Amino acid sequence: MIRHRTAKVDSTTLFYREAGDPDAPAILLLHGFPSSSHMFRTLIPLLADDYHLVAPDLPGFGFSDAPPREGFEYTFEHLAEVVERFTAVVGLERFALYVFDYGAPIGFRLALRHPERVTAIVSQNGNAYEEGLSPAWNPIRAYWSEPTPERRAALRDFLGIAGTKQQYLHGVSDAALVAPESYTLDAALLARAGNDEIQLDLFRDYGSNVALYPAFQRYLRTRPPVLAVWGRNDPFFLPAGAEAFRRDNPDAEVVFYDTGHFALETHAVEIAAAIDAFLKRKLPAASAGRAAQRLAAPQRGAGAAEGVAVVRRFYEALGRGDAPTAVSLLGPVLDWTEAERFPYYGGTWRTPEAVVQGLLAPLQRDWEEFSARPESFLVEGERVVALGAYGGRYRRTGRSMAAPFAHVWTVCGGRIVGFVQYTDTAKVLEALRDSR
Repeated sequence: MIRHRTAKVDSTTLFYREAGDPDAPAILLLHGFPSSSHMFRTLIPLLADDYHLVAPDLPGFGFSDAPPREGFEYTFEHLAEVVERFTAVVGLERFALYVFDYGAPIGFRLALRHPERVTAIVSQNGNAYEEGLSPAWNPIRAYWSEPTPERRAALRDFLGIAGTKQQYLHGVSDAALVAPESYTLDAALLARAGNDEIQLDLFRDYGSNVALYPAFQRYLRTRPPVLAVWGRNDPFFLPAGAEAFRRDNPDAEVVFYDTGHFALETHAVEIAAAIDAFLKRKLPAASAGRAAQRLAAPQRGAGAAEGVAVVRRFYEALGRGDAPTAVSLLGPVLDWTEAERFPYYGGTWRTPEAVVQGLLAPLQRDWEEFSARPESFLVEGERVVALGAYGGRYRRTGRSMAAPFAHVWTVCGGRIVGFVQYTDTAKVLEALRDSR
């Protein structure tokens, strides 16, 4: 259940949404332009069973105060200071950051100041790289480079209902998936007296974020856990901005969705699953609260049965050569590791596409009647251990293979999010050797 609260930060009242057990791992969700915490209305319930979620409206946005510009500096540096004090007021000591759009430079400022407080970063179209800025930024870039009255006036079209609606619908294959109250609420709040000048002040200050990109990137090189979930059709923040995270943090995970800027409007369920799987893998703190209680105790009930059923369906699809069904059982982000001397070992694969390219397609190409037959299952928490044997005939040599295996699966939310293979690789490799 989401609770709608307010907190006093200095003389400013901030509205925020909160859900989940306060003792569970915390996620601080920071919205962007022209939205508010309303953008998280669907995501929060999907994660609230296992996490403590807090989503404030920034000053000048949503239902938070919009102090007059004469006494309040509308810069990203000041907004970051307000959010930092907000976390102290509501008692958030350590948290993962979900950053979107404007939330990214604010969140990265928090991480620069207090890296010890940030447990992980989920960036949903939250940019930190020059190559992530599309040409759509050119009018705003011109204004922050030379803030003339004429260039300020030229940006007012961004603030109307047409511009706001376009931000939500651009790049979305089915506009009927986007709730009209999203852009209608944003447009109504932007239309409040004086709010246009607040937004134009922030347009002018956006250049300060770009100037800090090198500092943000130095922080990323310290390798905090990073997951980028990105609407690939975003007209403002390009896919290159997501891919760039891997340049500074090779461990960063990047997942693209066929949608636009406001990816949660169309892909909240998929993004929630990716976040949940990512945080459960990366955070020791995920051992706290309800999530860990389920992991700590062996399960013999419906949860255990569901995990075994998912794994069984994967084996059955593999035996039929039905790659689409096998892939449908995989989470959008996962850790998949074959045994090191197995012919298709490729390190740890992070996406279903990598599993297809590195394993499923080569198995169909190289083997006749390939099978992986489980004989028994052991279950503890979300882990399913399958004991069984491989069989098949290697096409090039015509030699058959029979090798025992132990597979350790992790199943979360009805999807496979982890796999580790143990097998007698010598018996597998023997089938690959030409007997002549």
